Amino acid sequence: MAKVQTVPRAEIISRTILGVFGSYLLASAALIAITRLWPEGGRTAVSLGEMTGFALFGLAAIMAFSMRNVRMAWLLIVGGAAVLLAIGFGLGSAGGQP
Repeated sequence: MAKVQTVPRAEIISRTILGVFGSYLLASAALIAITRLWPEGGRTAVSLGEMTGFALFGLAAIMAFSMRNVRMAWLLIVGGAAVLLAIGFGLGSAGGQP
């Protein structure tokens, strides 16, 4: 008979925190990056950023619980958010305005 594997509570708590707050961080970072990089700016940029952020939120929440290695999940989600924030604040031009 197959042996049942148990998951430590700390890993479950870590994945839950990553799934809730890390997903929100990634979605917000995507919104900021897309809004600042979209050439026309305005409502179109915000709408596109919100839709993309919503899709990334769901993807990141699923990824937080589906990856085998919790450290890799943290690296991908928080690292992705850091890259998007760096792009949004570093390279962005606030809706096409210099």
